[in-house]
Amino acid sequence: MDLPPPSSPVDMLIRTAEPSDAPAVAEVYLAAREESEPFVPPGIHPPDDVHKWIREVLLPSTTIELVVSSGEVVGFIAHKKGWIEHFWIRRAFTGGGIGTNLLERVKAVHPEGLELWTFESNVRAHAFYEQRGFLLVEQTSGEGNEERSPDRRYAWKQMGSTSS
Repeated sequence: MDLPPPSSPVDMLIRTAEPSDAPAVAEVYLAAREESEPFVPPGIHPPDDVHKWIREVLLPSTTIELVVSSGEVVGFIAHKKGWIEHFWIRRAFTGGGIGTNLLERVKAVHPEGLELWTFESNVRAHAFYEQRGFLLVEQTSGEGNEERSPDRRYAWKQMGSTSS
């Protein structure tokens, strides 16, 4: 019998976030982003602003799928209208298939295709997305993001899809 990798929670649950999940989503965002340095630039907003942004902007404007393990939110993916807006998983829970499960769930919701941005320095993200069918379609010097850090836009289109 195959056992899950050590970083894969046995009791993983994926569910859609509710407004009451805003504090947990913000904490995952803050922790996962910090754990991702130096692959992503440091966040530029203080924690109180992040909590407010999650509660007042991100949750109302996107669908957020949460990964819950042992009652604790350990990751999330925020998506809307063919875009992945944010995708963060706590470092201790990476490498066990959680990201793939979340991404496949979102692909099923958006069979017409998905796009996303990732920082140029986030080589792990590049490999993750490219292994899952995303293609690099644009690179910038970072003029369009708050961190002013070079970035990449990736796109995925379901095989056989004819929509544009």
